[in-house]
Amino acid sequence: MTGNWALTSIVAFGLIGCGGAPPAPAKAPTHEDTEPRTIDEAQDQIDSARAAIDQNLAQGSPAVNAEKAPNGGPASEEKPSETCGGQCKALASMKRAVGVLCRLTGDNEGRCVSAKRTLDASTIRVASCKCSR
Repeated sequence: MTGNWALTSIVAFGLIGCGGAPPAPAKAPTHEDTEPRTIDEAQDQIDSARAAIDQNLAQGSPAVNAEKAPNGGPASEEKPSETCGGQCKALASMKRAVGVLCRLTGDNEGRCVSAKRTLDASTIRVASCKCSR
């Protein structure tokens, strides 16, 4: 019995000495969750966001490609927030990247102007999702 007590004491003191169990690792931010630091990173995020929106639209998200019901309302009763998560997340990422890109290049520079056009076009494409701006 003395051997078990000694082992238990060692384990207990060892945990106390090192602060107990290690903390759970924090979720690493994904490429889309972080603000770009360079022009190239911003351009990459804009391109990734546009590709994500294109992919979601190609998959036929009900809120985006909803057919009109005979009474003129949407055919799907699903709420945009339930069906447009991917589009809204991609649009938010794009908006963040466009802001950084324009801040780094200047509002009148060609890459900024082009990025703003891409953001405007993407916003129109997912307008039925009613993503917060």
